[in-house]
Amino acid sequence: MRLVYFTSRGKEEVMNQYKMHFDDTLGSSIFEERSPTRWVAAMQKDVVMIIDSFSYMVLDKDLQSYRAAVEDLRSASRSTQALVVLTTDTGMVTPEREAILLHLVDGVVDFHVRESNEGLVRFIRIGHWYDGRIRDNNIFYRFEDMRISVDSRSRVV
Repeated sequence: MRLVYFTSRGKEEVMNQYKMHFDDTLGSSIFEERSPTRWVAAMQKDVVMIIDSFSYMVLDKDLQSYRAAVEDLRSASRSTQALVVLTTDTGMVTPEREAILLHLVDGVVDFHVRESNEGLVRFIRIGHWYDGRIRDNNIFYRFEDMRISVDSRSRVV
């Protein structure tokens, strides 16, 4: 699938990081754009769209505009069969906005890191998924050669 990436951090910075780690044979697109209308317009069949950081880019929107942006993204992704990933920053999503996201998105995956006596412990929590069931929580993961390695047999307590 082709990548369409919207960033709030600066297009050149993201492009440089992307080129260091990926061979872009599919012609990915990276934009520095905060407009939900532009996000929806860029949605196409078989595209993975990442909006990073969604929570930052919609921080100034009132609650109704926020809900409308999420609803428009959901509708456009359904009609184009695109996969949309919204990244959020800890502390930026109010309980009301989180309730809207949980109601409208198909899945929520939280990545956590904490220190222990053995060093850093990384784990994933999947608190909501498309079929409405809660999935496994606290699934251990680690990074290896720029790839994530998940072991669903190990649990973090």
